[in-house]
Amino acid sequence: MTGTEDPLAAADLRGWALRLVRVLARLDWPGLTAAGLLVGAAAAWAQAASARLAVLDAAGRTTAVSAALADSRAAVPTLFGWSALAAVLTVVGLAFGVLPGLYVAAVTTAALPGAVVVERAGLPHAAGLANRRLGGTAARFAVGLFAAALYGAIVGTVVAAAPAPVDDAVRALAALPLTLAGTAFTVVTYAGLRRSADGAGTADLAAELDPP
Repeated sequence: MTGTEDPLAAADLRGWALRLVRVLARLDWPGLTAAGLLVGAAAAWAQAASARLAVLDAAGRTTAVSAALADSRAAVPTLFGWSALAAVLTVVGLAFGVLPGLYVAAVTTAALPGAVVVERAGLPHAAGLANRRLGGTAARFAVGLFAAALYGAIVGTVVAAAPAPVDDAVRALAALPLTLAGTAFTVVTYAGLRRSADGAGTADLAAELDPP
């Protein structure tokens, strides 16, 4: 079968464009949208609960995972919505100028989960916090990005060397440390931004999680 006859492989730009349109037309958009929403909501729920657990644990208040999940439900729609908007803005920013996209990514990673879960605020407030210490936030984001890239490269090397099905197990297990490190990065960075903005400490953040 030649490239022009293949339903996916194209020999030229016109053929690539035609195949792209055909694939998009054949996709199950309702099903994919529903699946995407479910995955996004689950990720937002896990992120909100993890941030809550990290703040309460740092404040000396041991909390069960089930309780953190239950208490974080109200923050899920807000975090999911702002995260989706931030993802779109990041892609647009990267497409039209790398720095705007990196800026949105840095704000989203460093301050958005904390702003939503602790303060019940959104992306504009998270940007305001990050802007107060923009240089420091950018430096921390760069360190985190480099560490994540290095970790990914190491894991990729190990996965490539591992036989099947061990490679799949290594890939799945390797995601957990990165997720935990991401939560720690977000909470610690947000706490530093809050300290700089209004003098709030860990005990204050924990108290704000459950206002009277």
